[in-house]
Amino acid sequence: MLYLTRKTGQSITIQPQEGIDFATPIGELFSHGPIEIKIKRVLGDEVRVGIAANHQLSIHRDERLGHPDVHMMSISKAMSTREILATNVYALRTKRQWSMQDLANKSNLTITIVCALELGLGVIDLEDLDNLARALSVSVGFLLNN
Repeated sequence: MLYLTRKTGQSITIQPQEGIDFATPIGELFSHGPIEIKIKRVLGDEVRVGIAANHQLSIHRDERLGHPDVHMMSISKAMSTREILATNVYALRTKRQWSMQDLANKSNLTITIVCALELGLGVIDLEDLDNLARALSVSVGFLLNN
């Protein structure tokens, strides 16, 4: 699933990947299920959505059309450190297809702490932050980088 944050007036385009044969029956594009769009969070004028679609479909954000790295999470410069950590942990966990419980087990944290982190709530000490980074195979700096 791809996770994006959209502001008022910004758009998302879903189109066939380059090189797809346009004679492909529409049913094949949905052979792995429907395009799924989930509202993950609403914060002011920003809406965070998750989109899952067949690999033959390409998802683009309006400000990054044609950019080769469209699957990277867009993080607003105005986000707090807590929001950046929440966004990065959530994106890394879902990229690995781990549940919150999986991440909690791998990082020796409780599911309550993992849930609070992903919601941008709660407090985490440095040792737990280090365990979280190790479990996700990234540096602490990466988790806090926007």
